Amino acid sequence: MNTSMTGATGADRRAQIEALLASYPDTTDDELRELLHWFKHEATALDVGMVASNPLVTSGYRRFRADQLDRLTLREYALMTCVVGMVAALLAYAVWYFA
Repeated sequence: MNTSMTGATGADRRAQIEALLASYPDTTDDELRELLHWFKHEATALDVGMVASNPLVTSGYRRFRADQLDRLTLREYALMTCVVGMVAALLAYAVWYFA
């Protein structure tokens, strides 16, 4: 379910997300995909702040964030490895060249 299917925008959409977070982790796969899509593609910083500050969904929000949003993905680990490797190679070259 997305905003085009429900016709909800703004505060209505945020209320739908808060309702899903209130029941997290007892959500279906479709509801989880909806939460992830909203947080990654639809929500503004203000929206996230308003959801995070809602005391009725605090525990569900914190658990969802820890389980789904704050984890590093395999792609992020690979990117970090590449960056560290390039920096190490650059340092090795600099040591070799200037030694």
